[in-house]
Amino acid sequence: MKKIIFVSHTFIGGPFVVGSHHLAQAFSKKGYQVIHISTPFTPLHYFKKNEVNIIKKERVGKALQLNENLIDYIPFTFSPPWSTLKYLYSITNKNLFMSLAKKNIQKVVAKFFGSLDVDYLIIDQPTMVGIEEMFNVEKIIYRPTDLYADMLNDSSIINAEKNIISKANGLIATSKPVLDHIRSFDNSLPYMLVENGVDFKHFSEPQLKPEFYETLEGIKAVYAGAIDDRLDLDSIVKLAKENLNINVIVIGPIENQEILQRYSNLKNLHFLGPIKYKELPAYLQHSDIALLPLSNHKANKGRSPMKLYEYLTTGLPVLTKKTEELEHRNEKYVFFYENISTEIRKLISLELSKKEVKEGIENYSWEAKSENIIKFIDKV
Repeated sequence: MKKIIFVSHTFIGGPFVVGSHHLAQAFSKKGYQVIHISTPFTPLHYFKKNEVNIIKKERVGKALQLNENLIDYIPFTFSPPWSTLKYLYSITNKNLFMSLAKKNIQKVVAKFFGSLDVDYLIIDQPTMVGIEEMFNVEKIIYRPTDLYADMLNDSSIINAEKNIISKANGLIATSKPVLDHIRSFDNSLPYMLVENGVDFKHFSEPQLKPEFYETLEGIKAVYAGAIDDRLDLDSIVKLAKENLNINVIVIGPIENQEILQRYSNLKNLHFLGPIKYKELPAYLQHSDIALLPLSNHKANKGRSPMKLYEYLTTGLPVLTKKTEELEHRNEKYVFFYENISTEIRKLISLELSKKEVKEGIENYSWEAKSENIIKFIDKV
């Protein structure tokens, strides 16, 4: 039985669901033993009271058993966070952030696997560089999901990526810009492009209309995801202001509460906050149009949005800003806007049926993608 460790930026069970969660689940269902390890929790995090850290405080240091073959683990480290130690790393190439979590991580791995022998170590999170030295690893795969240095405005990550790639046996990326970026460090390694997929069953099974929707009349345009600098919030607000017949629904955690106050006068703009993953399909299925408003943030160039196929699976045409990556995919029911109000009116006039929009999307399932990834790693 293969033993796989996934090193991720996001723990399982929080407000965000990412590709490593789906792949870890898919691998475990195939009979592999899988440990999903996310970014360590530091003493500084105890003072941050956002939703993510509240959950982490309850979970840190404990191995959460998700099924007989899969655990999720949030390590604890006594060190400051990467944002502080990155300067030391850039000089020494020693990641104290991970070194002080080593014993805790090894203890959990040895208990679950029976040893520190690992067949496949798949690293999504470059700030956890050094974790590859904690085990007896057969194959190391670097699998970035974003242009991290651009996304975090942190050039030190480039050095971390170079060091991981110097020890890697293969590369997997979720978009062509990300693949081009990591191959620029070593173009001799085997590589694979695997865009993010969709939990087809989860999003396609019919759900009851959410109670909140019962109070809304007219067209519903929905966005679900992170509310940060990568989101074109101005276009969302513009859409609501210029189209009072459209209910603009925004789903996702809001750390900047000023946003709610600033736009409280727009009665057709609804900030719902985070919605549990199991409830999200209902909010999408009973909407009419999906929004993926991307700002001009340079990190958006390399994004492979999971929401794209989650939207399409529920039968929603997608209105988004054009990027080279999204244009390259040439999806029939993904529409690009310069002026969001103009484009949404054109989209409404098409009167697309949900049945035609979601046709063929099952080909993008995580199960299919996990099979391709395992075949690739086996051959590396």
